[in-house]
Amino acid sequence: MKISITLDYELFFGCSTGTVEACLLLPTEALLKKLDPMGAKVTFFVDAGYLSRSAELGVDLENRKKVIDQLRLIISDGHDVQLHVHPHWEDCSYRNGEWCMDTTRFKLIDFRQSQSSEIINKYAEVLNNELKITVCAFRAGGWCIQPFDHIKNALVQCGIIYDTTIFNGGVNNSKTHYFNFSSSPSKASYFFEDDPCIEVDSGSFMELPIADVKVSPFFFLKMFLAKKLGGARHIPYGNGRAISLSKKDTVRLLTSYSYSVVSIDGYKSSLLDYSARRWAAKYGERAPMVIIGHPKAFTNYSLGQVESFVKKIGGDNFVSIPTLANYVIENKIF
Repeated sequence: MKISITLDYELFFGCSTGTVEACLLLPTEALLKKLDPMGAKVTFFVDAGYLSRSAELGVDLENRKKVIDQLRLIISDGHDVQLHVHPHWEDCSYRNGEWCMDTTRFKLIDFRQSQSSEIINKYAEVLNNELKITVCAFRAGGWCIQPFDHIKNALVQCGIIYDTTIFNGGVNNSKTHYFNFSSSPSKASYFFEDDPCIEVDSGSFMELPIADVKVSPFFFLKMFLAKKLGGARHIPYGNGRAISLSKKDTVRLLTSYSYSVVSIDGYKSSLLDYSARRWAAKYGERAPMVIIGHPKAFTNYSLGQVESFVKKIGGDNFVSIPTLANYVIENKIF
């Protein structure tokens, strides 16, 4: 099995973004210190909105440079950087040394189509120009990729041919977020054209869905207890605040089974082994598997879980998204 660890490299978007040092630089260094000796490669989906907005406003430039320097080092070490878009950065300001988040327009669909296209092209250019790369893969911020026809042409213009936003069974309809993947194909990879939830054999885009796992309310209770009572090893590196779940979503998670992404974040990393075995049993040993993570949400516990998981599977089986896509094509796994 070929596995891709994909990281949403971003700050927090709640009432406090947290610091670049704690949310991005330090946890990324800690992860790669464990993975690099094993040869495991990672794909960083970089929230280019931060880089774009800081340059436009001429603020937070010292931290911006630190991020650019880390990303350049990551690339030189054989890891991959691709495009992650959180368009709400267009409405954010910087006051008294802190970012002020405005998530009123959190989704690309909250902007006119021409504006969304401009944002995607602008953010792709930031990564391409600053890092001397050419992005080819995309992940929508907050999984908010629908309706896809709102952004399709912009992705084509940017040379984007791979997407890894979908996770089977995922649903959210809160004030900021909207996505509904309940009808997406139950496959480890497939092609699509106008809707990432509809497979099209000759589609222009390849979907490499994030692996999903069905979890019980009891799991979220254990996760809560680990955060509250688990001690230092369960304290996140990141020092910001996430956008709060709605009361409706909180009740849903605590009262019924739900689908979540397979993740290396915090206590969710305890499911890595189980999820990989389940994925292989469902789709076959050759099926590609995409795992997600966020440096800001790493804990010492989760880093230990990831290290053990990679050792068990073998570092050379952990590849970047373009390499994973090539593996899918070469082995005709659709």
